[in-house]
Amino acid sequence: MHTGRHHLVEFLEFANLDQFIVPEIQRDYVWQKDNIIDLLSSFKDGFDNQNGDVPYLGFIYAFKDKEYAYRYFLVDGQQRMTSVYLLLLISYHKAGKKLPFYLVKDDKLKLDYKVRQATHDFFADLVSHCQLHPFSPNLVIRDQVWFHRAYENDMSICNIISNYEAIRAWLDQFDQPQLIKFLTFLEDKVELSYFDIEDGREGEELYIYMNSRGRQLEINETIKARFLAQLPSPNDHLDWGRKWEKWQDFFWVHRGDNPDADATFNEFLRQVQIIQMCILNNKAEDISKFATGKGEEFVKMELLPAINEVEVKASPTL
Repeated sequence: MHTGRHHLVEFLEFANLDQFIVPEIQRDYVWQKDNIIDLLSSFKDGFDNQNGDVPYLGFIYAFKDKEYAYRYFLVDGQQRMTSVYLLLLISYHKAGKKLPFYLVKDDKLKLDYKVRQATHDFFADLVSHCQLHPFSPNLVIRDQVWFHRAYENDMSICNIISNYEAIRAWLDQFDQPQLIKFLTFLEDKVELSYFDIEDGREGEELYIYMNSRGRQLEINETIKARFLAQLPSPNDHLDWGRKWEKWQDFFWVHRGDNPDADATFNEFLRQVQIIQMCILNNKAEDISKFATGKGEEFVKMELLPAINEVEVKASPTL
């Protein structure tokens, strides 16, 4: 798999991709109904106005471990990938269509919580049920023989169930022909950007590629890509990917009247840059120009050491 922008099915059908694995170090699947409805609404807007902007899922970051052929470990993107996987799974199930190979092949899930046994077992059983019992619109997951009482203590499983129910209810607005058209739209029109930590060591490749496609990268996207690409080990990738995702959630919750978290996150990084410029004893004139927006506005990589320090100071808040 290579760094770049892809349509959803093109991305999931890569020949050298068997699975995306959510590693144990990643936090739980924590998206709630409001997050799911926001995502679904953005897809519906694109579906209703197909001459407008295509729905965009943002960046997915992963790396390949040499010990696991064709398996990629997610650094960032678990919440979106799990939610989209559920949406596709439920859409196929409600439409009574056979699940495609890009969701499950030879009983191997394309998205797997493989190192979290309970979540893996539950997810595998849910997908298996959808394969074996198409056209079962009234599925109550907690009533199934494969649902174990211990699952009630697993946050990821509980949120998957809650969002499964929310997605099924939301899809009820479509009749059968509309549902199939919506499913085709999801597969062929929704786009995301993939960043391979190993493949894109310099980070510049992604920046140049994305801008050549006519989409200006947000400051926080560029910084994250460059920062993760410089980290020395997979554990560092996972650790910082998890922290960065937590920051994104914080700025989403505190986005105010902004439509997304980019504006507040970018401003946070700008403030970190100002602190770093002061620490480095930059000229007062340069600091003032940057702070007032009269000079160079792009946040520089020199802020990264300061992020490491700010992360410690800001941890009670973030």
